[in-house]
Amino acid sequence: MTKFTKDSKLKFVQRFNPKIISQTEYAKQMHITKAQFQYWLRLWAYSSAG
Repeated sequence: MTKFTKDSKLKFVQRFNPKIISQTEYAKQMHITKAQFQYWLRLWAYSSAG
C-alpha cells in the first residue's frame, strides 16, 4: 500500500472536477479506493470551511 503525503492528497482533491469525471473513475485513475478519495474530500471540505 502506498502512503501519500498531505501535499499529494491535496493535489488529488484539487485536481478533481466532478463536472468532467465521477469520483469512482477518478479514484481508479489515481490507483486509490473510492472510499479513500471520499475521505480526503471530506477532510479538505472540513479544513477549508473553517
